[in-house]
Amino acid sequence: MTALSGAVLAVSPVSAITYRDIDNPNKTLIAGDAANGKYEGIFDLVNGDGEAPMTIGSPYPWTARGTFSDIAGFTPGSMQAINGKVSFWIRDDDALTTDGSESYSIALNDLSNVLSGSNFGTWKFQSSGLGIDLLLEINTTGQLKYSVTAIDDGDPNTVNDFILDYAMLQINAEPITGVPDGGTTALLLGVGMVGLGSFRLRRK
Repeated sequence: MTALSGAVLAVSPVSAITYRDIDNPNKTLIAGDAANGKYEGIFDLVNGDGEAPMTIGSPYPWTARGTFSDIAGFTPGSMQAINGKVSFWIRDDDALTTDGSESYSIALNDLSNVLSGSNFGTWKFQSSGLGIDLLLEINTTGQLKYSVTAIDDGDPNTVNDFILDYAMLQINAEPITGVPDGGTTALLLGVGMVGLGSFRLRRK
């Protein structure tokens, strides 16, 4: 309790700063295809990707739409992520038919199947809070690896293929002022629980 309290006091009380990295893979994933069955990317909150702002609209619902831009400049060692979330926008590649067989899994860093989904119609929007382990990785490197894999549904009469439109990481961070050794870990053990178990899933 003492270590946690000390770590909290060591963090600057100023308002948290938001950092964001949004990618637009626009990649068609096909289950069982060695070259196109998986997409791998890296969220970089330190340098960003230098991409223009991205506007997300139809067919996604209003709650998943908006214009998003990269906000780089996170500095590991000087800044500390206190919470965050990842979001993915996935769309059926054939808008005229909804076979309902699309299935996928999402891995963050070396944690497989962190998120998964199946049997969606024209779109799938999925967002999840970050647990302690992923916040620690961001605080150490300022980056987070991710991958999206198309999963074969086992039906020989259908092809599981869909488009990964967008992927986004967003965190809230605060400056570190004199945190002693182990302070970051102790603090995240407290605030990371907010992200742990936070999950939001929308499907049509």
